[in-house]
Amino acid sequence: MKKIIHIILLVLCASGISVAQRPFEMGVMAGGTLYHGDIARFYQSGIRPGIGITANYSFQLPVAVRANLIYGNVAAKDKLNPSSKLNFKSPIYEYSVQFEYLITRLKSRTRNYSVKSNRRGSRFDNFPAITYVFVGIGQFAFNPKGKYTDGSWYELQPLSTEGQGLISTREQYKKMSLIIPYGAGIRFLVEKGFYLGFEVGIRKTYTDYLDDVSLTYVNTSLIRTNNGDIAAYFADPAENPDLTAKYPAVSRGNPKYKDAYMFTFVSLSYDFPKQKRTTKFKL
Repeated sequence: MKKIIHIILLVLCASGISVAQRPFEMGVMAGGTLYHGDIARFYQSGIRPGIGITANYSFQLPVAVRANLIYGNVAAKDKLNPSSKLNFKSPIYEYSVQFEYLITRLKSRTRNYSVKSNRRGSRFDNFPAITYVFVGIGQFAFNPKGKYTDGSWYELQPLSTEGQGLISTREQYKKMSLIIPYGAGIRFLVEKGFYLGFEVGIRKTYTDYLDDVSLTYVNTSLIRTNNGDIAAYFADPAENPDLTAKYPAVSRGNPKYKDAYMFTFVSLSYDFPKQKRTTKFKL
């Protein structure tokens, strides 16, 4: 949480400097979050809400750099093997820096576009939209929770549902990971300086535990002895001894493929006008 606060302060300080000297854009985003991992794909997980703030600086070249602070949620039940009864939900706290390549740009901050005709047909002069693709780097924090039989939600990482810390070859996973965001978007000029946008962005993560599922089932008696009945339940919600007693162990997930999540956002932003610098000479 302290890191997020520090990032917010840095963004606000940077905006205060940049707005006065160069073209700078700030905005808010809202939309949906989807999960992709060991128990469901993007189209199976369902959409959960997400919000964020963004700060964007455009260079003279068709390139822009942007900083994001985003909060979202992901959740899913096991759609790939429903009999397992695995389920989870998790908040997502993300900060990232992205580089945009502008496919189309605006020549003006006003809606003075027109359509002109020539022998080759019609063309748009100063079409009021920015289209772009982006890629970046960032970090996100998560905290998977599972739903118990009484409807209560429990944090899964401390329960060591796959024997982390109980088996010598399985270390406890961290609830923070590097991400590579990439995607595309479009922003329309709706009023002088104001833009309405739509963006789709996938986050490649470097963790396979966003859903607390990665490796194989372990004997629930080991987990029950060390961490209690609730931990044993979440290790195998189906309570199927064949999953936990067989050798070699039955797969619970697939560690070869890391988890991912996706944002689909609508945004509203304001482009602060560039101000000319004045040089003062003293005699």
